[in-house]
Amino acid sequence: MLMESYEELLSTGQQFWHDQKDSWVKYDAEVFDHLTTIGQCIFLTRFDTDIIGFSSFDPRRGPSFGVIGHNCILPKFRGQGFGKRQIQETLRRLKMRSIRNVIVSTSEHPFFIPAQKMYLACGFQETKRYSGESQLGYRIIEYEMPLS
Repeated sequence: MLMESYEELLSTGQQFWHDQKDSWVKYDAEVFDHLTTIGQCIFLTRFDTDIIGFSSFDPRRGPSFGVIGHNCILPKFRGQGFGKRQIQETLRRLKMRSIRNVIVSTSEHPFFIPAQKMYLACGFQETKRYSGESQLGYRIIEYEMPLS
């Protein structure tokens, strides 16, 4: 699902993003290989009978912090509010685990502008920008939100 979601990003021809494909495949494998641990922190989003996205979270830093991990909505379902509702469900699940604050990050790359807007619309506040791995000059944007 990550590969399909990031197809447009991969079409830029920038090698950095192509180098990420192995980590996306590894992520999928780890989820399915460990359904009773990491697999419990992922859910699929459906619309009618179609699986249209997924969200993941890591509660191990709790109860102080939870981290939203990979999440995506397939391209043909974007712009319809599914991403925001998916993040709201992720927040609900973290809150059920007594997590007090949530962190999520994305890239400055133009492909991720919709994600940036969505996190702000969900109530996150930008807390910092930093250089991660070489992302062609784009920094990582980190957001945080308290859960009350």
